[in-house]
Amino acid sequence: MGLKDYDAVRYGSRRIIAAYRGETQVFGGAVPVPAVPGQIDAGLWSVATGDDPGEIVVSITGLPSTGGSAITGLVYRIGTGAAQALGAGIGTWPITGLTPGADASVQIAAVNAVGRGPWATVKSATAGAEDVVPATIALSVEPVSNRVYQRAGITGGAGNKGAASVSFSVNLSGASPVYARVRDADSDAVIVAATQVLASGAAGENIVAITVPARLGWNCVDVAVSPSGPWTPGANRFGVGRVILGVGQSQLGRTFSNQSPGAGTIAELVPAASPYAVVRGVYTGDGGFETATLTAGWQVPNDTTGNKYYSSSGAPELLRRQIAAHGVNCAFVAHGTSGGKIENVIAGGSRYTQVRNLVAETGAWEAFWFYMGGSDAAASTSEATFTTRLNSLMADLDGLNAYTGAVAEVFTATGTRYSNTIAQVRNVRKATKAVAESRGAVWFEPRNAALVDDVHPTQAGNVTLCAALHRAFAGEWVQANVVSVAASGSTITLTFNKAISVSGNPVGRVAVYPTGTTANAKTVSSVTASGSVLTITLSDALTASVDVWLYPHPDSAALLSQVIADTNGIPVRISLDPTVAAVDATAPAQFATGGWSVVTGAAANEITLTVTTLPSNGGSPITALQYTVDGGNTWTALSGTGTGSRTLTMPAPAASYTFALRAVNAVGPGPASAAKSATSGAASSALAATFGSEQITVTNFGPTIDPPSVTFGGEQITITA
Repeated sequence: MGLKDYDAVRYGSRRIIAAYRGETQVFGGAVPVPAVPGQIDAGLWSVATGDDPGEIVVSITGLPSTGGSAITGLVYRIGTGAAQALGAGIGTWPITGLTPGADASVQIAAVNAVGRGPWATVKSATAGAEDVVPATIALSVEPVSNRVYQRAGITGGAGNKGAASVSFSVNLSGASPVYARVRDADSDAVIVAATQVLASGAAGENIVAITVPARLGWNCVDVAVSPSGPWTPGANRFGVGRVILGVGQSQLGRTFSNQSPGAGTIAELVPAASPYAVVRGVYTGDGGFETATLTAGWQVPNDTTGNKYYSSSGAPELLRRQIAAHGVNCAFVAHGTSGGKIENVIAGGSRYTQVRNLVAETGAWEAFWFYMGGSDAAASTSEATFTTRLNSLMADLDGLNAYTGAVAEVFTATGTRYSNTIAQVRNVRKATKAVAESRGAVWFEPRNAALVDDVHPTQAGNVTLCAALHRAFAGEWVQANVVSVAASGSTITLTFNKAISVSGNPVGRVAVYPTGTTANAKTVSSVTASGSVLTITLSDALTASVDVWLYPHPDSAALLSQVIADTNGIPVRISLDPTVAAVDATAPAQFATGGWSVVTGAAANEITLTVTTLPSNGGSPITALQYTVDGGNTWTALSGTGTGSRTLTMPAPAASYTFALRAVNAVGPGPASAAKSATSGAASSALAATFGSEQITVTNFGPTIDPPSVTFGGEQITITA
């Protein structure tokens, strides 16, 4: 060991050498040999992801022991790789050239003149990722323009009016998450904030969906690859709300397509049509309607020139009322087959595929209207066949409806004066009503819509019809049903389950036929109503059982003054049940007390019985009038069957007899009348004369015999009893 310029050297407490100045003095043995630096403590360094691709950064805050030789630098290694220079000492040192985005295991060590010290404990970091250019996004398939998407339910969602999952497609230039938002189409206010609709979309087309609340208003959807944008705006507006599906024939088609001539436009409706009402319809009528409506898409109905295909006043009136009731956008999606029969729209039918395509385009609906049957009546389709086919149609539609809530259903059977016989129309009506009742649906037949051609409603008629349809969907439609029927003479009374009103003298709405026929109709003189009783008066008294028919069809404007309907205080009127009320003949009614009398007869044993008023014949002619004097044990026929006096010879003179009277017809005897009594005539005695000076007295005349006049000596002598 060598020291220079020292004061003293001590060993423990003992001084072993004095101070020295000058050259180095060597003493005490060999000089120590330098070693490699110590291990860098884990607390003296860290590693992190760098800013550049493939970069990590090592930060060193302290150095290890030098090992007796100054530290000249630092080295690192990745995994078990070779050592590479890192830096000179304390500081931040980048490591580059690694795999971008990959994890790297790093160790460092200090180096001096002797060599490299031991490797520090392994630490890891992720190398900086490649610089990513954000993917571009395009809204390749937007929600359908003007479509109203059926909400999943009537509650939930913002506003608690339900919501729908609305699908659309985006095209990405590269892999990326996808975000969407919903904004108001008119104000641009955000309705649904930025929502990730796809976590990792692939380059190319991607189908996505966003939940949109049902509300009254139009929406647009925007897309982006970041929740902060920039946003690619959508152009198509769409709504979420209530969809009504309709299947029927031309009368239904004309509720949305204005093929009928006549006054009335959508712009003239009061209150005005709603801008949130939409029609999507296919009408197979004349004049290019089928071709045009197949591709017309979803539209707000209007009077624009060339848009007659969606310019009926009916659907706007229905939808305006529906929107006011439900507070959401509403759509009427309908297929109307001109001259169609139900066989056309079920499996194997000529319109089956067309109807299914429209239904598939719609996907779901919460309300349904069936309006068909006139052509089936004209074709004499039986009640059983129509029932089977209608059930088949409904089973098919049930399987295609994605809506899982309760569906409001309304069923209407068409039928006019030109739809075959009244009996054939009734067959279709009965079948339709039975299916409606089996499904818990509403059977709906308003009969005061003005017609343009005795078949189809006018524009004004469509407004009336669709206002009534709204009432049916609201659950406010209860048909009037006959609960009892009776007849007396020329009068028939029908009692209903609710109050009935009539307009004018609606004899054209009633038909009375002999039972089991639709020929030889009775002449109806008048039809009146009071409370729940409808009174039909015929021109002639009934002589046999009859059927009373209430006509089921709508009529032309000229016959709208003749209406039989329920009394509800609302201008829209309900027609009556498809009624055939059988008025069967019964036994005659009981004689009224004042309708007959008995008095003592003019001769011995005689009683005079006089009939002044006959009872009702029960719908069958009276064939006999009978009396009894033994309390009904035996009955004896009077002569004749009409009014007038009969002289009866009783078994004993001057005896009291108690009578009852009854009438008999082909059905049988009527009830016995109230009893009445009379005394038979007394027995006669021989005439006796007493001669006085001025008179002759003759006695023993019968009590009812007028005394005779005789001539005596040229003078007339009156002989009194």
